[in-house]
Amino acid sequence: MACLLALLGAGVYGAMSGCTEPSTPPADAKPDAALPPQTDANLDARFEAEAPEEPTPPRPAFVPEGWNLWTDFRKAAQIYLPTSKAVLPPPAKWEPCRADFYPPTDSGPSPCEEWAVVEPGQTNVGTNASLRGATAHDLDKLVVPQSRTFGGYYTLLAVKVATGEVLNGLLYASPDWFVYPSAPSETATIYRVKEAHPGPIPPVGYLIAPHDLTAKSYGGRTATVSTPIIGETVAMSVGNGYLSEGPFSAFERTVTFREKEGLEPIPSFYRKDTAYISSAVSYRWVWRVLRPGGGVDTWFDNLPDLSSVVLGVATDDKDVVWHQAERCKSGKPCEGATTYTAPYPAAGTKPVGRRLRTEYADIDKLVVGCGHVAATGAYADYVSMLRVTRLSDGVSFVLKKADRMGEFDYQQPIAVSCDHVYFTRVDQIARNEAPRTNLVRIRLDALGPAIPPD
Repeated sequence: MACLLALLGAGVYGAMSGCTEPSTPPADAKPDAALPPQTDANLDARFEAEAPEEPTPPRPAFVPEGWNLWTDFRKAAQIYLPTSKAVLPPPAKWEPCRADFYPPTDSGPSPCEEWAVVEPGQTNVGTNASLRGATAHDLDKLVVPQSRTFGGYYTLLAVKVATGEVLNGLLYASPDWFVYPSAPSETATIYRVKEAHPGPIPPVGYLIAPHDLTAKSYGGRTATVSTPIIGETVAMSVGNGYLSEGPFSAFERTVTFREKEGLEPIPSFYRKDTAYISSAVSYRWVWRVLRPGGGVDTWFDNLPDLSSVVLGVATDDKDVVWHQAERCKSGKPCEGATTYTAPYPAAGTKPVGRRLRTEYADIDKLVVGCGHVAATGAYADYVSMLRVTRLSDGVSFVLKKADRMGEFDYQQPIAVSCDHVYFTRVDQIARNEAPRTNLVRIRLDALGPAIPPD
């Protein structure tokens, strides 16, 4: 299978485009300096000039006072934004995990908790966000999208996980449009807006909503290949082999980086305003760090040995952890993997790894914090696993589920503190329910017996 490695990484980073064999550099590859100047703002202006005039839809009765219609993209989407902190919904709260996921204890509070329903009329709670492109934060700064369902409409909220505080929100009232929250940064949340039943060329837009409600929200039609991801102060878009970046408050991004040799760059995550990029073509895979001000470091490159590839990278600015799949052959799964750690390297240098343990090749979604790494993925067909490993000695703690189609799937690790591991859990379709995702936290001392390093 020509794109095997790209598909293995798609759960965290998105499937790589331009994934073709062989990985020979194309003859027409251009250096960065040859790129023509362009901005997303210019492209958006052209799209909006072609947009038809729209009537303002009637305001639904369930929209609370103090929420105003957003008109920068399509009024028909019926997206309403709060005008002040005073009109935001109540904070998120934790409740004991459902008993079929984590059995209750005989005494004391449950070591496993998940987000609870907190508002009158609310029928469901969870996080339906794509957390690809996540801005990696320590727990005290971590913000996660939360969805609250009220019959036929939804509110999408940016929640500070450590306190439950709602920082900003969005209500969308039209059944003919979808709104998808992506991973927030500490300062803003980005949403993708799409028509539910589009025509041949569907309009797709995005909205960047700052958590400081005194700041203006920005958005419009998506002019580049993907919806931007955001750091603390900048947004990044992906084009055809290039990345464009700039302040989201200025609604203008210019081309700042382009790969050569046919590689397609994909932003994996921001840490503050430092971007971590995975670039690939066929079995070639490169990881780079793009620093504010234009500095670029290459951390990993699997040339000349294309049978070994780094699929997952995580950092908290103190430690770096990566997951290196090995013995990967065309048309076959990788036969194994190894997890490495290193102190965060100085600019202009690379991480020098220390082996932690062997791992299943598909356990490639990683997050680092407080001297631990949490990882999720599949360790056998349709089987899901969460592993937390101490960086000091490689001792790990594992939670497994027997069948992620019939039970639950550990979808994505979100954070590790000194007390808890945070992750998203999916309730699977074998329960004759629509799959639902919720945020869960489990105390580290309740993860089970310690497993020595191998």
